Amino acid sequence: MALVTKFERIYKSRQLVHKPTRCGISHFTGPQGSNYLQLETYGSPDREFAGQANQTTV
Repeated sequence: MALVTKFERIYKSRQLVHKPTRCGISHFTGPQGSNYLQLETYGSPDREFAGQANQTTV
C-alpha cells in the first residue's frame, strides 16, 4: 500500500489510456484522528487472479 502525501504534475511524451477496471473506495480515521481515503484497483478479468486487489493507495 502506498501513502500519497503529494501530487506532482508530470509531462510524458507518450500518453496511454489503460483498460477500464473496478476501483474500491473507503474512508477511515487513523491514528491521532487523521482522515484517510483509500482507493483499490482490481485486476482485469483476464489476469491470473482476476478481481484481486492490484494497487492500493491511501
